[in-house]
Parts: sequence; C-alpha cells; structure tokens
Amino acid sequence: MVLGEVPTDLSAWKDREGAPMAFEIVWTPQAIGDYVFYPVRCDAALDYRERLGLPREPKYPLHLTIGNSKKTSGPA
Repeated sequence: MVLGEVPTDLSAWKDREGAPMAFEIVWTPQAIGDYVFYPVRCDAALDYRERLGLPREPKYPLHLTIGNSKKTSGPA
C-alpha cells in the first residue's frame, strides 16, 4: 500500500519484480509541499497500476524524489 492505495487485483502482484522498466525523466524539478522531485513518464508503470486494479493516474504524478525541506531534530 502506498498513500492509502490498495490494489484490488493481486493476480499480477510482483510479476515485474526485478524486471527493468524504462522511463523518461523531466529534468525540471518540481515541488509539492516539502518534497522536491523530478516528474517521470512511464506508460509501463501506469499499465501495471491498471493491472493491479488501481487508477491509471496516481494521486501524485509518477516521480523521483530528490529531497525534502522537512526540519529534523538532529543527526540520525
């Protein structure tokens, strides 16, 4: 489960595990709240979401997170 999404069809669960998936990165950083990310285009990932019974488009667009601006209480 990610962001409250629960797949309704688990018949394809893990069938892409370890398999490469090509995607295109949009090299213009964007932000939502505290998170900074690069948008990603990947029809294969969207197709896989549909196979799992999820909406094709997730709540937040496909992306690679590169950082966040959350304050921490000190070193981990």
